[in-house]
Amino acid sequence: MTEIIPFAIACDRLTISIRSEDGKNASILRAWGNNAEFFKNRQFSLKDKNLAALTYAKNLCLSRNYSKEYKEIKYFDDEPRDDEEFNSFLAVPVGVDECKGLILVESLKRNAFGDSCKELLSRIATSAGLAIEKIMIFEKARELATHDGLTGLYNHRQFQQILKDEITRALRYNDPLTLIICDIDYFKKVNDTWGHQFGDTVLKGVASHLNESIRQGVDTASRYGGEEFALVLVKTDLEGAIETAERIRSQIHQITFKAPSGEDVHVSMSLGIAVYRQHARHIDELIKKADKALYRAKENGRNRVEVF
Repeated sequence: MTEIIPFAIACDRLTISIRSEDGKNASILRAWGNNAEFFKNRQFSLKDKNLAALTYAKNLCLSRNYSKEYKEIKYFDDEPRDDEEFNSFLAVPVGVDECKGLILVESLKRNAFGDSCKELLSRIATSAGLAIEKIMIFEKARELATHDGLTGLYNHRQFQQILKDEITRALRYNDPLTLIICDIDYFKKVNDTWGHQFGDTVLKGVASHLNESIRQGVDTASRYGGEEFALVLVKTDLEGAIETAERIRSQIHQITFKAPSGEDVHVSMSLGIAVYRQHARHIDELIKKADKALYRAKENGRNRVEVF
C-alpha cells in the first residue's frame, strides 16, 4: 500500500494506522513522505479530538481542505510545525463491517483530492480491509490454539511443545534447563469464599505477575491446569532457578487483591523445581519430578519452594 498509493494518487504524505484490539487506541504502522519518521510506529488515542479519531468513529470517508483559521490536529498535539503547510487531506477507513484501520493522504496543495482519488483509495481500502480482517481472524485462531483464554499464557498443549523444543536445544548446546511447576495455595477456599469471578481475577493477576517475572522472549510461562502454572527457564541452573522461584514466591504473597466485599486478599504460591539432566533426562520424567517437588512444598506447609 505504501508503494502503490503514492504512485497512484499525487500526495505529499501517506500514513496508515490500525486500531488496537480493545478499540481504545490505534497505531501508525506505515508512513511515507514529509515528516514520515515522526509519525511511524506511534500510538494515538481514539478518544482524543483529532481527525483520525473522528474518521474511526464515523467510519466514513472524509476529504476537505485544512482550516486556515485554527490548527487541525491529525493525530498528535506535538505534530511538526511545518505541517501547517499542508492544505488538504483524504481519510478513508479500512474495514468491512467496522473501521479496523485508516488510510490518510495529505497534500501541500488545496483541493488536491477529487472524486476519482476518493473512488480509487476507497477501492484500495476495501481490498486491504478484507485482507486485514482475514489476517486478524487467522491470528486470533492461532492464539486461541496456543494460549489460555483466561490468563493469556501458553496453554498446556503449547507448554508440552515448548518444553520438548527447549530440551532438544539444551541437548544440542549442552545448556542447563529448569522446569518450575507452581500452584496457588488454598485456591478452592478463594473460590468458595468470594466466588469464581473473583477467583478468575486472582488467576489473571498471578499469571500476569509470573509472565512479568521471567525473561521476555527467553523463558516461558504457561497455565498448566486449574490454578497450576509452569515456568520453563532456559539456560538456568539450580541456583538460578531457586533465586527466581523465591523471588516470585515472595512477590506473589505481597500482591493485594480487592474482594467483592472490599477487603484485601492475599494469596501464596508453592513451587517445585526440577533441573533437566540433574534430576531427569526425559520430558515426562522432568514434569513428574517437578510435580513431586511441588507436592512436597504443599506437604511442608505451602508458600515455599522445594527442589526434587
